[in-house]
Amino acid sequence: MKPTWVYPLALAGLLAAGILFCVPIEGGFDLAAIVIPSIVIMCLALIAVIARNDPFLFRVMIVGLIVKLLAAWIYTVLPAFQLSDVKGLYFDSARQLAGSVTYLTDVFSLHQLWGTNLIIEFGACLFAVIGPSLAAAMVLFAIASFWGQFLFYRAFVVAFPSANRSIATLLFFLFPSLVYWTATFGKDAVMMFALGLISYGVARRFDTKGWGIILIGLPLATLVRPHIGAFVVISLVASYLFGDIKSSRKTIGLKFLLFPLFLAISVGVVTYARNSLELGSVEDAQAMSDYSYKYNQIGGSAFGDESSTQIGRLAQAPFLMFRPFPWETNNGPAVIASCEGVVLLFLVVLRRDSLFRVVLNARDTPLIIFAISFFLIFSVVFSVSLSNFGLLARQRVMVLPLVLTLLLASKSSVAARRTIRLKDAELHEHLPCPTPYCS
Repeated sequence: MKPTWVYPLALAGLLAAGILFCVPIEGGFDLAAIVIPSIVIMCLALIAVIARNDPFLFRVMIVGLIVKLLAAWIYTVLPAFQLSDVKGLYFDSARQLAGSVTYLTDVFSLHQLWGTNLIIEFGACLFAVIGPSLAAAMVLFAIASFWGQFLFYRAFVVAFPSANRSIATLLFFLFPSLVYWTATFGKDAVMMFALGLISYGVARRFDTKGWGIILIGLPLATLVRPHIGAFVVISLVASYLFGDIKSSRKTIGLKFLLFPLFLAISVGVVTYARNSLELGSVEDAQAMSDYSYKYNQIGGSAFGDESSTQIGRLAQAPFLMFRPFPWETNNGPAVIASCEGVVLLFLVVLRRDSLFRVVLNARDTPLIIFAISFFLIFSVVFSVSLSNFGLLARQRVMVLPLVLTLLLASKSSVAARRTIRLKDAELHEHLPCPTPYCS
């Protein structure tokens, strides 16, 4: 496809998204009719600047943005949308809050401003400016998640500069779950952006700019989902301590001097998560996971048995990213999620040897340590607390980009090692003979 074809394709896609998305839902536009196109145009301009030297990245990002907006529209036209939290909780509550400036500023105290309340407050502030437009909220949150996907892509490129960027571009921007589940007015879009920021900061090996980016993403992730903030900060500690920053002695010394401050921040995040979730002990955490497991067994996507033990559920943790299996599906979204799981499982089996080597050499790249740590914690916790395939498909989007990073890194590491061996062989051939017996 020639690069010039992208412009009419982008125009047609954005026009279709606007017509199909805005008109049937609300029939009116208010200020959102100006704000949404302006932000989309700014995104297109930013993509043109970022990918000015990479035509393939430019094309994929344009298509990725179009697909993201269409996914947001598809999300709203499905029958289940009218009963979802997006319509019945986030939008309706934010619209009510936006109607009163006093109520908007006083309704939530700071210790309550997390999770669902935070998303409602975001929406209320948005609606107070542009009017109560569901289309605007969906588009803006979808765009935020789109740039979160870009940050994951950038993190991978920074960590593995010699990797195959074409495959990484396609996976990070067009993987179905990453496109669909984060294209909505809710927590998933914000988490994609926050975790993308954190991953990019880690990929920069905790340099000054990397620290600044992490300190933006970490509070945001913690406020949206406190327990995920705790998982992230534990993974950050592991990557900070054991990752090789490959820098000067001064920087390495600074790394250990800053560790007490970093540890204090980590303890603060974990404490905040514990207090927000009202977990006073390990028994409370176990009770909450049991309650969540039983509560989630509703609808046609439920799986598992209420009588199962935590040890039994924990044994299923290694397969969490690959479920539902084909024989466990009973609807369209489940079939798509199952196909993704089969693809991931195939890639893991195909690259098992190189994946094993990546794990063994994880210390060379802090991003790999972060990805492995976060994946392990996520798998253990969610295997004992989730019993619904719909929730699983949404929740695992948070760790899916890091799983893709591990899969892509395994191939990149093998290619890099082959390149190094070839260069060493060529260098050895051109070295002068050290002894008279070489000939």
